[in-house]
Amino acid sequence: MQIAINIPDNLPAAIVQQHIKSLESLNSAFMVTVSVFDGIWTAECDALGLVTEAETYEVLTDRARQIAPELAELNGFGTGAVRLRFLHEVLS
Repeated sequence: MQIAINIPDNLPAAIVQQHIKSLESLNSAFMVTVSVFDGIWTAECDALGLVTEAETYEVLTDRARQIAPELAELNGFGTGAVRLRFLHEVLS
């Protein structure tokens, strides 16, 4: 999906980038990679700077959902709800 917006010529580049990040986060989910090693579950999302761990998958995903909005704001993605997509691949 593409979005067209009109940006005034005199708008500072930093403000433009912040608004672009905000628009991108509205339509897409942040990918969170999940892994487990020795019974410890880990979640990582480079875009948000998210790294956390827990003893169960359920606690891990709850923790990631709790801290993601603040990390999104700190990284210039705007405020409000954040969509997360958890990816856990099991190799056999």
